[in-house]
Amino acid sequence: MDIKFIGDREIKTVVTSDLKTPMLAPVYLVTYIDGKSEFVSQLLYDLVMTPNKSDSTTVREILVRKIGGGLFSYLNEFGLSLSELDPVLDEVVRLVNDCSDKATNILWGVEHPKLRNLLMVNQILMKNFKEENAREESTNGTAPTGGVADPENKG
Repeated sequence: MDIKFIGDREIKTVVTSDLKTPMLAPVYLVTYIDGKSEFVSQLLYDLVMTPNKSDSTTVREILVRKIGGGLFSYLNEFGLSLSELDPVLDEVVRLVNDCSDKATNILWGVEHPKLRNLLMVNQILMKNFKEENAREESTNGTAPTGGVADPENKG
């Protein structure tokens, strides 16, 4: 079996999920040797997966070069003038921030950060803890001890 890495994390398994990117590319569920998992688009996986361990800075540099070069080529397709560059890039940043805010609001169930309270924080953290507990139990038959809201939890 070939050893594969994303950055410094050794890959244990890669499974094609039911998810797709907005442009319909496959999304993989990548599980690492440490037991943690994440969803990774096929584009990102193909770009940054290597047989050698690296670091997060190297992964980011590869990603930035690829996306930066792609955006530059795409902007050239429109013959974008230099004076239009900043407004276009500002719009990209605004769209990313708006989508991130909307996703956060959906997660929290409220639209304004000032409406959030510690009960909501605890509910989200406990839900996550229970999901991690269930995952841990299903993978090795044991549950982690302590909890996010457990004052005795030292880890």
